[in-house]
Amino acid sequence: MIITPVAASQELTKDARNKQEQVAIMRLRRLWEERFHPTEKGWGVFDIALNMDKNILLIAAFEKGFYRFRLDQTTGAITEKVQIKEKSGHRGFVIKVSWQNSGKRFATCGTDQLLIIWKDDYTVEKQIRIAEVPQCIAWNPKPQHAHLLCAAASELISVNLPRDPLFYRMQSTIWSIAWNNAGEIYALGLDNGAVSLRDRRDAEICIIHRSAHPVWYLCWAPTDSPRSGLLTVADWNRTISFYEATGKQRGQDYNIGFLPLYLTYSADGQIMYVCGGDKKVHALSTECAYIGKVADLRSWPLKCIQRRQEASKADFLVVCGDGMLNLVETVYQKCSHIHYATYASREALVNVLIRGLERNREVTIPVQDSIRKIAVYRNMLAVAVSDAVLVFRQNPHEMMLKYESLARIEQTIDCNQMLLAAQHLVLVNATSFQTLTFTGHIEQTWMTGEEIRYIKVIGGRPGGEMVLLTLQNGNIAKSMLNVPFLHVIVKVPTVPVCADLNQNLSKLAVVGENSVLYVYDMESKRLLYQEPSADSCAWNLNHPDMIAYSMHSLLKIKLGEHKAHTRRMEAPLNGMVVGYAGSKVFYETDGKIVVVDVPHAMLIHQSMEAKNFKDAYDIACFGVSESDWKMLGARALENLEFAVAKNCVRRERNYPLLMLIDEIEQRSKVGDGNADLYRGEIFAFQGRFDDAARCFSAGGRSELAVKLFTDLRQFAQAEQWATTEEQRKALLEMRADWAVKADNKRDAVELFLQLGDVGRALETMKDLGWGKRIWDTARTLDSISQRDLIATAANYLRDMNDVMSAVELYERIKEISVIVEIMLKQGDWTYLLSLADRQPFYREMILMPYGQHLIEHDRFTEAQSVFARAGHPEVATAILSELVTIAIDIRRYSDAAFYNWLCGRNAETAAENDDKKSKEAEKFCDLADIYYAYAIVDAAVEDPFSTHPVETIFNCSRILAARLWNAEVMPKGILLANVLYVLSVWATKMDANKTARISLERLRDLRLPKTLYGKFTETFVHNRVQPFQDPENLSDYCHSCSSFSPLLNTRNGYHCQSCGNALTYCQVSFEYLPLVEFVLAPGISQTEAITLIAADPSSVQVSSPSLRRQQDNMTNFQVERKTSDGQEEFFAEWKRTGPIVASRKVLQQLKEEDVVVLKYSSPRMWRFFRNMLSDVARVVTCESCWKLFSYDDYFSAVLDLGCCPFCRDVKHVNNAEKGYN
Repeated sequence: MIITPVAASQELTKDARNKQEQVAIMRLRRLWEERFHPTEKGWGVFDIALNMDKNILLIAAFEKGFYRFRLDQTTGAITEKVQIKEKSGHRGFVIKVSWQNSGKRFATCGTDQLLIIWKDDYTVEKQIRIAEVPQCIAWNPKPQHAHLLCAAASELISVNLPRDPLFYRMQSTIWSIAWNNAGEIYALGLDNGAVSLRDRRDAEICIIHRSAHPVWYLCWAPTDSPRSGLLTVADWNRTISFYEATGKQRGQDYNIGFLPLYLTYSADGQIMYVCGGDKKVHALSTECAYIGKVADLRSWPLKCIQRRQEASKADFLVVCGDGMLNLVETVYQKCSHIHYATYASREALVNVLIRGLERNREVTIPVQDSIRKIAVYRNMLAVAVSDAVLVFRQNPHEMMLKYESLARIEQTIDCNQMLLAAQHLVLVNATSFQTLTFTGHIEQTWMTGEEIRYIKVIGGRPGGEMVLLTLQNGNIAKSMLNVPFLHVIVKVPTVPVCADLNQNLSKLAVVGENSVLYVYDMESKRLLYQEPSADSCAWNLNHPDMIAYSMHSLLKIKLGEHKAHTRRMEAPLNGMVVGYAGSKVFYETDGKIVVVDVPHAMLIHQSMEAKNFKDAYDIACFGVSESDWKMLGARALENLEFAVAKNCVRRERNYPLLMLIDEIEQRSKVGDGNADLYRGEIFAFQGRFDDAARCFSAGGRSELAVKLFTDLRQFAQAEQWATTEEQRKALLEMRADWAVKADNKRDAVELFLQLGDVGRALETMKDLGWGKRIWDTARTLDSISQRDLIATAANYLRDMNDVMSAVELYERIKEISVIVEIMLKQGDWTYLLSLADRQPFYREMILMPYGQHLIEHDRFTEAQSVFARAGHPEVATAILSELVTIAIDIRRYSDAAFYNWLCGRNAETAAENDDKKSKEAEKFCDLADIYYAYAIVDAAVEDPFSTHPVETIFNCSRILAARLWNAEVMPKGILLANVLYVLSVWATKMDANKTARISLERLRDLRLPKTLYGKFTETFVHNRVQPFQDPENLSDYCHSCSSFSPLLNTRNGYHCQSCGNALTYCQVSFEYLPLVEFVLAPGISQTEAITLIAADPSSVQVSSPSLRRQQDNMTNFQVERKTSDGQEEFFAEWKRTGPIVASRKVLQQLKEEDVVVLKYSSPRMWRFFRNMLSDVARVVTCESCWKLFSYDDYFSAVLDLGCCPFCRDVKHVNNAEKGYN
């Protein structure tokens, strides 16, 4: 509600102000004063300024310079006085001083026409000379803007540090300057009554033209003020006006009845303090309603600064024209009232603050008039102002607190206390009280005859509310507002200071001056109990037996006749308990209300100890912690108070427990069970298992205790309640099963062994990895009756990779096949071979995988013997054939040669008397020779930079070409085109142009790879210009018929064209070897032939000269062979065709070192060769593959490869190396 302001034509007269001051709501007290003697030319003190911290006061006095007072921030007392006189400062009187809001600078100006800006250390920052003596200065309120304005006569000086000052000339004298709160606009009050509004850049916004009266002071309303953002203008016409920043006037001109010299707002912006020409400082509302007098002085007050503002008091610094500086304190009279949980108090002298204490809601009603008294009753409010009483009522349709005007009683209330009822005001005086209707009619008056110490409207029907009051003589009385007499309830033995009735009006509480609390029964008037140390009390609005009382900072809560619960406030509260609702106690202290949350856990415990669970639940509903709710529900359940327990459980939302309570309640109604069993079920649900077991036992059902601990897997506790052996055995089994499920397998092993369940014990040991324990346990078992358990243990050990222990157990139960399977996986061939010797039945099972193992490790020779021993030589051949195919497919021809040789060897072993097998063996051997040579040819084709010598590649290709020239079917993977291509290229390099041409001519009919076309064409063209001949020194010389053979024999392969005998060559360098093959005469065995050859030649008379070879050059090579009759015996019987046959006589004549024997395995016959140049060309053989080698080439290859270059044998190579060394 807004109070209508005084009209401009209705001046507030002096008599009216005096009448209002008689009921003043403020008490004045001067804290200190300082006198500054006035000069003969002017005032004693011109100006004062207080910094933002409120501890440094600057005073512009009549002396040259100015004063600095340091004030105590709490009390305002002067702690230091310093007079500032600087050589660089003023030379005349300082008349104006102003602090910047940041506190870093302040400004002064004086009669010496100087404007000086000072730093906070009182050193001069800037001096500005002006033309006239200044009248006012003002800083921009924003600390970041160091902008100072100064007015001297009609000149305006704008100083925006650090820039130079700007000077402006106005149309009239400037008396006042004021910045707005944002620091963006300032106003100038002029002597001609106008107001100029300018922005921060000094540009004029507008001019407000008013009356011709000088504008003496300007002030912008603070942000929190109802006049926020408005400019307040005070002129010498005794009026105050309000304007917006745009120049528009808000409201009308308010005539205040005195000359305004200075104007400022309170810190909260609700009150204006005006220094008047009537030598007083007045407090006005923002609607210019008179509130009260702040200071009464002996001279004109020039300036008033509010130093501190609190809820109940404030102090002001006031400087007067007679040179007196005062610190004045104003104390506000208490103005508040509480009814139940609604509290109303005066705020900022002109507003009413209403708080709903239970729900923590509040609302402010702006009365904008001097508030004298306040009363609240339920949803109604009464406010007594200077000349009326305003009645409000809360809007019931609003969720928030919102009050509407109900009535206005045009009367000035003069009483000690004002109360409110539904239809009346209760006006209380010293010994009487009366009711006043909302129309202003006095309805009833009660005379008490004694001083009324306390009075309170309790409540009741509208118009007939009960009033409780205490009298000086100790009487406690009551009356109804519609009953004209008092009824004395009781009399206390002391002077009562306060009293209260409980919720149902059954108990009366009285506190006396002796600080004792008396509690009476309203029906019997009997004293129920009394408690010491009480200065105020209040019954709980929601519980009839709970009362709160206090003494200083001690708060006590009492429930019925139980012991009071004492609580010391964290911060001392020197007030009184005025209300108690639920768990909140309302303290009134220092003019404000404090809500204290009180824990009720102790009261709940007291009720539960007294088995009064209904009270305990009611108290808990005021607000307790979750733990308290759980405790109350648990205790109620223990005592089978199902109603309270269910209510507690519902709040916890523990629906399973709620269902259990319902079930037990229904069972209790039909007599199913007893109280001990009910408690046992409840304790079990709550986790109090030991208590539950005891209850089950007390109820005669000990088996329920066993089942409880069994379900909880607490078998040790369950065993304590077991009474029979069957129960104990069942517990042991369940304990073992649970140990497994709970991963406590160590205990499970022992439990299974105790039960005799060895199988599960072994399984658990396996899970734990106890291989040694499994083995030890299995060894104790009988191998016949417990064979399956031993097998299980062995399988577990096998899974745990403890192979030897598993094998030992398998041996106990004669599981040889499993042992073989295990050792095959382990690859322990030593053990398996010994087992094969001991167990012939499993020999094939062992040897077949072993042979496969040997083949995988390229130990083919050993594999053949193993497969033969296993009775399956064909397996080795099949595997080798597959390896041959793979080697050819991936063009590893040397490996193909090796595998073909092994196949031939297997075929020889299996041949015996089988001619088919013998031919097959010869075929494999021929293929081995071909693939071995072709590997070199293929390498020459793929890599032109071969590591083999040129002669080796040339001889290899021509020998291979001769063997393949007339072949009907080419071996798999062999390309004759590649052979001929290599032969042609390398023959050209050896100048064997004839051989190269023959190869090229044949090559024209074959398909040559595209990658070789270019080289082929080049070689072909080059060959065409060369002579068609080969070097004679490259031709092969047949030592059988003493004739030369062409380099490329295209008729019968690598044989002599004259005699047809096969020519021999080294398997490493492919050079021709000077060997002549001979066969044994009929009747001579291979063994006898060796004996004859090894015999001493001296015992045999042979008259044959030595063979001499005379060779001057390869074209004139001759050999003479002579015997005693002209021919050597070795060639005597030979007809220059067919094989050479050696008789016993011939064999005896041969030297052992000249004979080379290829000792093939049976049934293949041995082959005998004679080295015709044994002293020049040494020939050796590999005892594994029986291939011929040049001595030097063989051992050079052995040193490089570590084995025979053809059959890859190592054993015989080692024997050969010993002979070589």
